Amino acid sequence: MSNIPTSPDEVPPPTVIRSQVTFSTPIKRSLQGSQQFYSGTPMDASEFQGRMAQELQNQWVGPMPINKFMEEFLPIPAKVPSPKPTFAKEHFVTMADYKAEKDMYDPFIALVESAHAMPGFKLVNTSVNFDPTLKQVPGMKNKPDVCGYKNGVNTNTIPTKYEDMELIFEFKPASAQANPFNDPPKKSKELLPEDFEFENTGKQHALCRGQLACYARVWTAKQHRTHCFMVWIGGPYARIIRLDRSGGIVSEQFQYEANAPLLLEFLWRFSITSDEARGMDPTVTRASLAETKLAQDKLYAWKRGERSVFKLKIPDPTQVDLNKNTDVNPDPAQDELSTTHDVTLDRTPDDSRKTRDVLVWGPLADPQSVTGRATRGYPALDLTSGKTVFVKDSWRACGPGMEKESDILRYLNEKKVRNVPQILCGDDLPGQHQTTATQDFANEDWNAGARKAQFVQRVHTRFAEDFIGLPLYKFASAKQFLQAVYDAFLAHKDAYEKCGILHRDISAGNVLLKAGGGGILNDWDLARYVDKDDRNKHHPCFRSGTWQFMSIGLLTNPAKIHHVQDDMESFFWLVLYHILRYMKHDKVTELEVIMDAIFDQFTKAPKTGALETGGVGKLGLLAMGTYIGSDFEVAGNQPLTDFYDSGRKIWKAWYSYIGERQDDINKLRRSARISHEEASNRVPFVHPPGIIDHSHMSSLFASALASGNWPSDVEAVDYLSKTEKRGRDEDQEEDPVYVKSGTKAKRSTISMDNMTYKPSTKRSMGSSNLRPLPALNLQETAPVTRAQSKAAGLSGDSLNEVFS
Repeated sequence: MSNIPTSPDEVPPPTVIRSQVTFSTPIKRSLQGSQQFYSGTPMDASEFQGRMAQELQNQWVGPMPINKFMEEFLPIPAKVPSPKPTFAKEHFVTMADYKAEKDMYDPFIALVESAHAMPGFKLVNTSVNFDPTLKQVPGMKNKPDVCGYKNGVNTNTIPTKYEDMELIFEFKPASAQANPFNDPPKKSKELLPEDFEFENTGKQHALCRGQLACYARVWTAKQHRTHCFMVWIGGPYARIIRLDRSGGIVSEQFQYEANAPLLLEFLWRFSITSDEARGMDPTVTRASLAETKLAQDKLYAWKRGERSVFKLKIPDPTQVDLNKNTDVNPDPAQDELSTTHDVTLDRTPDDSRKTRDVLVWGPLADPQSVTGRATRGYPALDLTSGKTVFVKDSWRACGPGMEKESDILRYLNEKKVRNVPQILCGDDLPGQHQTTATQDFANEDWNAGARKAQFVQRVHTRFAEDFIGLPLYKFASAKQFLQAVYDAFLAHKDAYEKCGILHRDISAGNVLLKAGGGGILNDWDLARYVDKDDRNKHHPCFRSGTWQFMSIGLLTNPAKIHHVQDDMESFFWLVLYHILRYMKHDKVTELEVIMDAIFDQFTKAPKTGALETGGVGKLGLLAMGTYIGSDFEVAGNQPLTDFYDSGRKIWKAWYSYIGERQDDINKLRRSARISHEEASNRVPFVHPPGIIDHSHMSSLFASALASGNWPSDVEAVDYLSKTEKRGRDEDQEEDPVYVKSGTKAKRSTISMDNMTYKPSTKRSMGSSNLRPLPALNLQETAPVTRAQSKAAGLSGDSLNEVFS
């Protein structure tokens, strides 16, 4: 590449400030988000519990002294509804007689009842009964050992009812050696060693943590909770655990058989406190009988299984100040850096109390994890207007660089960005427990678990939009499908060019069909302001995405800055994913293997503390047509075949250029004995192929849509399953993670373009997002200067090193 021109004269000027920040928090993959797009074999119970343990790795705080735990989270109210009983120290001493786990449940329940420790509550043996509202899969354990309910809940015929649970107990006999946590010595005055593990190592210990997380996952999906409490009992010991969307706080281990008042005190305090302190969301109530009938009539088109109807309150502020920038966790250093597009709500005390009530009858999808955004989207009946609306409920990440999605939408609407929803009302929810608490205790002296830097503070937010879309796979014709994706692409273009906003999560779940045709780009909760981040010298402290649709650059280097080119590449993978899965072609019999190789592929982390990477399958496809062949055709559909061919050439040229430039950097670094940073500064981006702004991809869409050769197509068919929709309709209830794919492709060797591809027999534990989540310790990526990006004319963003 020695003949690369250095003059930028032939390159169009940039339209937005280029990113000079070269480090971003590595992408964490979680169950939430891309699980529904996974194409492989579902996990068994042990695998799923192991995955959930990994999901919550480095998200536990403890051991918190038990007395501090109770004083902090369950203080005794000023007016106690019933006097505290006297608890005998040896009340549980007979529990030592029971050696088998199944023999422990009923005697424990009887002992709690005899102590009168839970006024207004009852304990129920739920160990042998599934919740009938859950779709069960053989081997998957969703039956907690013992659960607490209010006395008024009828558990005679259905003992296990996640929708009504108040407290969960998990029992392990002393012989099980399944202690999820490891307390440091109490009397030691020495500092803990660097390698001390509060999360107990060993398979059984990890599976026990995963089992607790599995229960909490389903429980918090079935209820509207800000947090929940669980009790672990292992032999003569017990712990109390409080989980919220940021992580878990774990009490110290204590001897409950020999010191019964500690556990009974917790149960009594738990019983006499408020619903809000126990974790129930006070902004949600069960609908009345009349409201239930109304909602079921108006929302029947979106019915998913048997669900209760709830009434949700949504903040409805009336004033918006476009020049003020506040946050739950503001960065004082950035106070002077607000711009006119940093939208926030300037609320008076009266405004903050204004709410709008909506009725909901089950979300379109449930949260797939305990922690994280926990996004739920509801078709809803707005009781103010009488119209059906879409309500989004989630726990947004706080901190520098993280914006409220409601504010993002208001700004997009103000700038008349095409093909995005109109926000009607909404904001962060007020209240003590609407912000996660786990991170606040991470730097306490008693904590031997994860430190505060490993947590993300989250705030509960809820807003309403005017648009309820259809899933993209519901298209009625191939042309309608591509038009919907193009509409979303135009929304992305407008947002970027008019507002300087980058979406950062282009995926099948975020592009929706309009009922009459066309598309919408939704879910802007990971979006960022490009120029603001650059001036603030940081990128958002939290980011994620949908694995199947991420760019090769992001999959290969999880710490890479997310640029506009990454989003544009995601549109290509989005189209190909739907072509392969929902349209007819000659590779249908090998489809599961192909989808796994291209969209779910990952490379195991080379060492503990590193992150899994991906992109190998996608890069092979671009470079050589691997997996589907270079002569791949969409049956009877020349416009989409041409779109694929042209798109593949664009991104093949892009990565060829990026790879060659990286070779030049490495060669210069070695010969001149200089740093990677300095070598990068000396090898500018000059004349990269095509993808410098939206125009090239826009022409690709427009050309395909203008073709006169579109077939009068049939509706989408899910070729990964024997049945259409692959379990996404009303028959699919709470656990899409467990739904089998139907017909399974044989894992045999397949030959394409004179190359042999043998699918790996090493599978992920269920999804591209089902990867170990170690500590975030990747090194910074090589910086790219303003001069370099200027020379390339890269619209709105510079490019840093793609490959780690």
